[in-house]
Amino acid sequence: MNKLALAAIGIFGLVGVAAAGMGHHGMGQHGGMKHDMMFGEKLHQQLNLAAAQETQWQALKAQHDAMRKQMHESHLQTQAAIKAELDKPQPDLNAVNSLMEAAQDKSIAARKAFHKDALSFYTSLPQDRQAIVVGEIKGMMGKMQGMREKMHGMHGKMPAPQ
Repeated sequence: MNKLALAAIGIFGLVGVAAAGMGHHGMGQHGGMKHDMMFGEKLHQQLNLAAAQETQWQALKAQHDAMRKQMHESHLQTQAAIKAELDKPQPDLNAVNSLMEAAQDKSIAARKAFHKDALSFYTSLPQDRQAIVVGEIKGMMGKMQGMREKMHGMHGKMPAPQ
């Protein structure tokens, strides 16, 4: 597997983790990073895709959007089920754990299937177009590192629990 494929695997994983950690809204306007950056118009225009590639891009984007919608709906269902269990007089924490693990497993399976298709598409692009994708990945990683540093800085400023 070449370095681009490994980088793409990493970024799709990072995007998934970041999106999951930020909730279904991503950061959008508030933090400058969007959860759908890999399918954003900026990257799309830069890639200058041929007709067949454009068809693949649109199908992959639709798959991505459907996956995100399904994951969001699943997240809401899981939250409701956990809340219902915790609202019981004697909540079963094993049941809560099972609900969370099942949701996580379902999410991981969906992302893995999508990542396989996305990697197939990105690695099929010519080297110059792959370089554009790598540049976007590096930019996103830099933004994520900045967010981490900002969050760690905020953590250090929080008052200690009493």
